[in-house]
Amino acid sequence: HDHDHHHDHDHHHLRPSRIDHNSSGKLGFRGVSVYAPDGRLLLKDLNLSLQRGTNVMMTGPNGAGKTSLFRVLSGLWKGFGGTIYRPRAMTCSDLFYMPQNPYLVDGTLRDQVTYPCKLSNTDRDPQIKALLKKVGLGKLLGGAAADDDDGDDGD
Repeated sequence: HDHDHHHDHDHHHLRPSRIDHNSSGKLGFRGVSVYAPDGRLLLKDLNLSLQRGTNVMMTGPNGAGKTSLFRVLSGLWKGFGGTIYRPRAMTCSDLFYMPQNPYLVDGTLRDQVTYPCKLSNTDRDPQIKALLKKVGLGKLLGGAAADDDDGDDGD
């Protein structure tokens, strides 16, 4: 058992963070704690306010909780205690979490391409296909669509 890290396997008794969907554009945390899936406490009572249009660089050692903070902010993970502030008008495409390692979501090619948005119909498929071809991934479409542009046109 790793005694260097504080383990709190009972953190599930804590109240999940309150989500404040606000119209003022406020983004951040007040008094939020973040736990790893294995129960390690990563961030305790975090207070952080991010201003729209401000670039933020976070530094810290491996395992300090930098990635976890953004997983919680984007809704991939739950925060515990306190309040998480997210702009009300923030759609699934307003905050994009770029992981350190690429990974695939469960679902269709459409789901991969549109993540974190989940489209409920095929209305945007022509646009998705055009974009896949534009970035050289038309071969993923299979069938006749993949054969439209075999040649290297030198772009």
